[in-house]
Amino acid sequence: MASNQRNIAKDLNVEFTPKVVKRAAKPASVMKSPYTTNFGSASSGKPTGEVYGLFPFSNGLMAMPDELQVKSFEQWFKAGFNDKNKLKKFKQEDRVLKVPLDFVVVKVNDKMWFYDLRTPGRNLSCSHIDVCFYYLRKQIKYDKSVRVAASTTDCFFAAHIFDLYNKFCANDEDINSVPRDTKAAAYIAGFGLLCGKPWFVLDFMLFPVNVMALAHWILCVFDIKMRCLKVCNSLRRGKFKDSRSFVNAFAVILPILLSHVDFYGRRSDIDKSTQYFQGVKDTDPLEIVFIDKLPQQDQCDCGVFVIKYAEYFIHEMINNVPKTLNMDFVRKKMCVELFVHAMKKELNGYESGSEFTGKMPKATRGALKIG
Repeated sequence: MASNQRNIAKDLNVEFTPKVVKRAAKPASVMKSPYTTNFGSASSGKPTGEVYGLFPFSNGLMAMPDELQVKSFEQWFKAGFNDKNKLKKFKQEDRVLKVPLDFVVVKVNDKMWFYDLRTPGRNLSCSHIDVCFYYLRKQIKYDKSVRVAASTTDCFFAAHIFDLYNKFCANDEDINSVPRDTKAAAYIAGFGLLCGKPWFVLDFMLFPVNVMALAHWILCVFDIKMRCLKVCNSLRRGKFKDSRSFVNAFAVILPILLSHVDFYGRRSDIDKSTQYFQGVKDTDPLEIVFIDKLPQQDQCDCGVFVIKYAEYFIHEMINNVPKTLNMDFVRKKMCVELFVHAMKKELNGYESGSEFTGKMPKATRGALKIG
């Protein structure tokens, strides 16, 4: 058994130290290795502690992981897999993982999660987007090649903005009807989000938007210094051509939330004499700008495009996204990198530090005296 685990550790390019487990010790099921069946590993035990600074995505935006790592993922993924069966892609005993793969914001216990991520044309769920955008936040923080002052939100942020906008409209667009004490305001202040940052130290904020009525994902980039909302849309034809209505809620609500905390008044680094601030009040809607010449989807791959747009943006290469994205390659790359990341955690017996920024202190609620 130890030799099998040593082999998989070698494939994944991680150190392997055999663990001696007393026969009498029977750790709880949540501590048992999820790879016992798949890889013949019987190691178990309490994680050695939290480790910070690790993320799954490589600097090579279109570079496939090591061949042995790809092989390891394929062996794990194809166990019990039958693509010809339209109803049950996996045998039940292979589909449900004994212990979830821990991606901190989501614990995945079903191989169908990987099937949806791996298969071109399959829609991505909020959990897929949240996992990837969480690790993009970590990459921004720890990858020295990323120099842009940016961060990301989760899917909840967009849903919350839509809710605030609907209430704002129901109250005759009264600015005072937008509360100061909101979870969106907490995000702006740097609270409530794993590995989040206060917007006061950023130039860009990236957030995924799920247009639920159309089952479509788009990426919004709030350019703080240019006071505009940049929209990356992978489907700009037909009813999707003008996505202005999809993002208008953000253009309206974000300035109001920022005004509540005197955001631009606290940003001495921003020149308010520029054209972007001339003739507008702090609470006026943001300008909406569409980023053109981005690759467009052929199937239901909008979620993957949103992830890749964000990844290229943080590397300051949004204008260099390949004209044609090979969905089979891109999806497989993400699956392998996420799987290898989870496997390394399991084999090395550690947990990823979530870097939870905490809840917004009660003393700041309402007044939001931040910064």
